[in-house]
Order: sequence, then structure tokens, then C-alpha cells
Amino acid sequence: MCSSDLSAFLQRCCTPEQGFDVVIVVASSRESSAFWQQRLGRVRSQVLGTHAELVVTEEVWTGGAGNGLGTLHGLEQAEIELNRRGRSLWQALADGKSVGMWHTAGQGKRLYPLPIHHNGDKSRTIVPGELTIDGSAVPMRLLEAVLRQTSAFAEPGRIGVFWGDQLTLPTVRMQRPTAPVALLGRLGPVPDAAAWKRLGLANYGLLAVRADGSAMQLEKLQWSEFDALRLGLGPLTAAATSLGSFSMTAAVGQRLMALFAPELAGRVAKLDTDPGWWMPLTLPEPLANRLCGHDAVSRLRSAFDGPVRLEVLNVGETARWWDFGTLQSWHASCRAVLTSPELRQLLNTPDPTGDSCFVACSPMQGAHNSVIVAASAASLNVTDAVIVDCDVDQLSGSGVAYGLRGGAHILTGDVCATDGQGGTVTAPTHSDGKANWNVPLHGNAKSWSAYAADYSLK
Repeated sequence: MCSSDLSAFLQRCCTPEQGFDVVIVVASSRESSAFWQQRLGRVRSQVLGTHAELVVTEEVWTGGAGNGLGTLHGLEQAEIELNRRGRSLWQALADGKSVGMWHTAGQGKRLYPLPIHHNGDKSRTIVPGELTIDGSAVPMRLLEAVLRQTSAFAEPGRIGVFWGDQLTLPTVRMQRPTAPVALLGRLGPVPDAAAWKRLGLANYGLLAVRADGSAMQLEKLQWSEFDALRLGLGPLTAAATSLGSFSMTAAVGQRLMALFAPELAGRVAKLDTDPGWWMPLTLPEPLANRLCGHDAVSRLRSAFDGPVRLEVLNVGETARWWDFGTLQSWHASCRAVLTSPELRQLLNTPDPTGDSCFVACSPMQGAHNSVIVAASAASLNVTDAVIVDCDVDQLSGSGVAYGLRGGAHILTGDVCATDGQGGTVTAPTHSDGKANWNVPLHGNAKSWSAYAADYSLK
């Protein structure tokens, strides 16, 4: 992508008026739904565009719907709400309007302890960006950052579905989707064993591309598993790591709604997009039957009169990608504003003052190579730190401080965050809360699951 293409894409991200006509946010709770309805109303022009029809829904589903049925449930609830307003989601699509959906449901386990500060709502996690409310600078929330960036993917007559914790900046000129289904991916050569390991492809879904440009979805695989499937896939010309987000036509959405009407009525099944839809619909039938089961493949292909063409919406093999979905990646992505002018533009982050970034707060003495967001301290002496939404007397050391109030705090390279009740909890920046969800660790009084259960916080 040449510099002018990159500038144009960034400008489109930062000009929400060019974004989606209908914006659907799927929240994790009634309280979260109310928060986002009110908050997005106040920052609409900076995140959505004043023209956008905002619908905030709540996922009400026993045991969680999975991102497949969760998408259909969100569409169903959005249609009910729009009907109440005298409008229709499907008519808007027929009229050439663009529809976007953002998933925020889920506990955000991998981000703990940060969500404790936000009643367990990962989408409210603060990132080093700036918005304005009533003339004052306020820190940007994770969902707001994703809404801004993905506004560039709006397409007339199509439904875009996005996860609420990733930012992507293409390094190639983006093509408009033409297939019934298109998945965001980083397209490159078909990998060998060395490339598989070097690129960490076992952590991603894979899109295997045929000579005609159509792609086949595969779930996360080890190299040995992929190599064993190669013969069944047929000749390949390229492959892409899947970023998960996708675009589909209204017709695909309506067929899926009709097909899964029983599950939507019962609200008890669970289905994810990759193994539940895209693999059965795109893999060669013998392989699809083996990996997904004959009944699932037959049910889907009967509804669609055969396989469905899927293409890669290529963001480039070297696309810039900032993940805020785990504690470690959130930390790294926050610190990236120190060196990435493109990320600063996406997040509306002020340029560094000296060697540190100060976001939604005035520059302070005593910060060295640090990112300071909506924070104040009477005495500050931090190095290589990320300080977020803290109001303390003294703060020193290195690491992460999040949501702290009052007193003196010495950071020791880890994360020190509020426990929501006037105390603090700690975790290494590389920790994965999901892996030890039910076990008290790091000297904390309770497990993350116990803190999550105590949402009389704030």
C-alpha cells in the first residue's frame, strides 16, 4: 500500500460519517447495554457518525450462544428494536444501507484484572486514545477504538461482523468484497513447516485459497494436522491467517436466520462461525463431512443449494495488527502509541511530550518512556510504565497501574489494578486469566472468578 492509500484508509477510519448506516452493539448484560447506549450517544460524531442508526442489544442465552448463533441472535434482536421504531434491518439492507455488528459479550477472562474496574465489561477497558465529551478530553474505550477503525469496512447491502478487541491497518489496497462471504485475513504464500512455526499459525484459523480465488476455512491446526489435510484440500495457490471478522450479503444472513430458527427460538444451543458455518460450507464435501459431521454439512448445504463461495478480504501479509484482547497484548498495544504514528492517528492520541504520551491529562514530571492516560499523581517517578485512570498521591517504579485511588504505590514490573472495593490486585503482564480463572494467584485474596462474581463494584 502506498503512503497515499494508507493515508486515505486512516482518514476514512477517522471520519465516522463515512461508516456504517446501522450499528449493532451486542452487549454482555443489561447494565452494559445501558452504559453503551448512553456513552455512544455522547460520542456519536467521533465514533459512529451522526447518520448512523444505533441499536444496542443484550445477549440473553443460556450458556452463551457462540459467535455464530450470537450473530444471528443480535440480528434478530436488532430487527425487533428497529421494528419498534417503525423501521426494518432487512429493508435497510435491501435499500443499499450498510450494517455492522460488534460483539462485546463474554467475560474478558484473558484481560483480568483490568475488567474488574468496569463491572467485568471488557469492552469498557481503557485504551490510550482520546475523545471529547462536553468540551473535555476523556479516555477512549476499547469498543470505541474498534468502532472507529472498522468504520472503513462499511459496504452497501452487506453485514459486517467484528470482534471488539482488535485494530487492523492494511498494508495493501483493500478490495471491495464480491463473494457472498468474505473474511478479513492476511494473505500470503502457502506455508511450509518453518513458516507455520515462525508465523505462529497454530494460533489462527487458516483460509486456504484455490486458483479461482475462492477460500476454504480451517480451524486452528498444528502443522502436522494441516499437512495431513493437504491432499483433501486440493491444489492451493495461497493461504491467509484469518482475523475472524467477516462480511456477508443480506441473502446469506437471511438464509442462516431461517436455517437456525429452532436454535434461536430455544436459545440453548452454541455454535461458532468457523466450525459451524464456514468449514461445512467451503471445504470439499468429503473433508467437510470428516471434520464437521455429515449431518451438519448436509443441513447447511441443503439450505444454500450447495457450497458457498468465500473470499479473503486481504489486509496484507504484513498488515499492522494491534490486539487488546489479552493482558499481555493490551500492554504491548498501549505502549505501541509511543512509536506508531498510525496507531496514534487511529486512536486520536496526542503526540509524545518528551519520551512519554499523555492522554486525556496534562503532562507530568517524572514520567519516562511511559504512557499516561487520564491519571494524576502528586508525586510521579515511573519508567516504561502504562498508567491508566489513576488518582494517587505517589506512584513509582515500572509496570502497569490501572484504576488505583489514593495512597502511595510502588510498581514492580507487574500489573497493579483496583479490586473494585478500595484495595488492589496484581498479575504479571504476561498472565492469562482464563488459564487460571478459578485459582487465587499472585498473592491475591480471591480467584478472578470470585472477583467477577462480586459485581457490586463501582
